[in-house]
This record gives sequence, C-alpha cells and structure tokens, in this order.
Amino acid sequence: MKFVMSVLLAILFFTTSLHAVDANSTSGKAVPEEHADFENLAEKRAVVKAINQELESIEQALNENIMYSKYNNHKTYAEIEKHLEEISAEIKKKKKTSGNVDITELAVGHRSLENQLALLGDFKEAPFVDL
Repeated sequence: MKFVMSVLLAILFFTTSLHAVDANSTSGKAVPEEHADFENLAEKRAVVKAINQELESIEQALNENIMYSKYNNHKTYAEIEKHLEEISAEIKKKKKTSGNVDITELAVGHRSLENQLALLGDFKEAPFVDL
C-alpha cells in the first residue's frame, strides 16, 4: 500500500513539476524559439531522471522489507491456487467432451501447480494475521 502511495505521489510530483516547467518557460523569458524546445526537454528529462531514481530507491527499500516479501509470497500462493482451481475445472469439462491429449497436458500443468503450492505452503495464510 505504501508503494502505491509513493508511486502516486511521484506521479503527482512529476505532473506538477512539468506544469511548473511549462509555466516558467512562458513567463516572459527571452529565449530564441529554436532553443526553447531543447531547454524544456532538458528540464523535463532532469525531472524524469529524478523521479526514476526515487522510484528505484523505493523499490529497493520494499524489496528489503521482509513483510513485503512475505506478502508477495502469499499473493503468489493465492494466484497459483486460483489458477489450479481453473485448471481443475477445465479438466473436468474436458473429461466429458474431448480426448486424452488435452487432458494430459492439463494434468501436467495441474501437477506442476500443486508442486508450487507445496513449496509455498508456508505462505497460505496472510502474513499480516501474525501482527
């Protein structure tokens, strides 16, 4: 949640900075027209570079956060579990209607997802329940 808020703040900062750059560029500076675009472009690139650096530092801090890692593992577990349910339902449909080739491919995928769930079993419960 903090990551989303940080990204939104960064976007807000970026858009207001660009608006400020545009307002400053039209504030009566005597800049030849052929150079005005280059100055605006350079200023905008500087702002984008600063925002990208801030986002990288936020991402690095999040990756180092153990709760974030636990949440990502829980989220992955939930996504795999959902996909496993979808494949199980599709296998049941195919057993009624089609041949063994489709079912065999689905069964292989089903086994693979079951193995992944077994590896991520510790993350079945939401990590924030412990708090």
